Amino acid sequence: MKIEISKYKAPDIQNLNEQLKEYRKQLLEKFIIKWSNHNHKEEEKNSTCSKLLNIDGNFKCTRLKCMHSGTRLMSKELEPVSVGCVKTPERDSYFCYDHRDSSRYIFFTVEDKTLSFHIDQIKPDNVFENKISKIHDCFYTREENYLFLSELTNNKLVWVTENQIDATLFEDFFRKKNSFADKLDLECQTLKSKTLCDFKTRTKGILISAFNCGIVTGYREIFGSESCSQVLLFYLDVIEKFKKPPPEFLIYDDACHLKKMTDKKKIWTKSERAKNLEMTKFAIDKFHFGNHKDKWC
Repeated sequence: MKIEISKYKAPDIQNLNEQLKEYRKQLLEKFIIKWSNHNHKEEEKNSTCSKLLNIDGNFKCTRLKCMHSGTRLMSKELEPVSVGCVKTPERDSYFCYDHRDSSRYIFFTVEDKTLSFHIDQIKPDNVFENKISKIHDCFYTREENYLFLSELTNNKLVWVTENQIDATLFEDFFRKKNSFADKLDLECQTLKSKTLCDFKTRTKGILISAFNCGIVTGYREIFGSESCSQVLLFYLDVIEKFKKPPPEFLIYDDACHLKKMTDKKKIWTKSERAKNLEMTKFAIDKFHFGNHKDKWC
C-alpha cells in the first residue's frame, strides 16, 4: 500500500483538531483496505485464511471524553445510536472546548420522574448503609468511580459509593436497571450493554476485528457500552471497505444477541453493504461459549 504524502499537508494550527480527525479517517480506511486484501492468504498458502472475521472488545483502553450527549451515529441500517461528543474534555472539566458552555445539569431517573443535578452536586455524602432504602440511578466519574443516587429512609436523596450500599440493594438495582435485556428473549447473561450506567465521562474501550489467520483488519472506540448496535455498525463499516467478498463467518462472544437483533430488524434489507448478513454465519468462540445458557445458542 502506498500513501501519497503530498496529500497530507502540514496541519493548520488554527484548525488542528478537524484536520487530524480527517487524517485519521483516511488512514483508517487505508488500513482496512490493506489488511483486508485477501492477497495475504496466498502468502500464507492457507485456503481457509480470511474466511472468518472475529470481533472482540477490550475495556482497558479508555480515555476521558466530553459529556455532551448530542452526538449520534447515523446509518441506513439502524436508528440513531447515541454516543455523545467524542472529543477530549478540557483540563478539570467534563466538557470539551466546543461544549464548554453546555449546561452543567445532568438528568437522572427517580421512580417515574426525571431530576436534574448540577455536576458539582454529584459527590459522595457521609451516610451509613443501613439508612439507604433504595438506589435510583448512577453516575461514572472522570476519576473512574461509580456514584449512586440513593434514597434514605427519610426520603432524602444522596450520592453514595458502592461501599456504602448493602449488597442486596445493589443487586436489586442492577437487575432492574437491565430488565430491558429480556426483550431479546434470551436467557444468556452475556449482553454487553448490561451495565450499571452508561460511560458518559469516558470511552468504554475499543473494538478490534481480525481474520482467523490473526491479521487485524479494523478498530474503533466504544462509547457508553459495548452495545450490539455499535458492534454491528463497526462490522458493516469494516466490510464495506473490503475489496473482495466479506468472510463467511462472523465470530463474536455475544453473537446470540447480535444475531437476534440482526434477524429481528432484518438488517440485510436496509442497505447494499448489509446484504451479506442474511447469509453470514454467526458463531461464538469456544472460550466464551460456556457463558451461554439459552438453548437457542
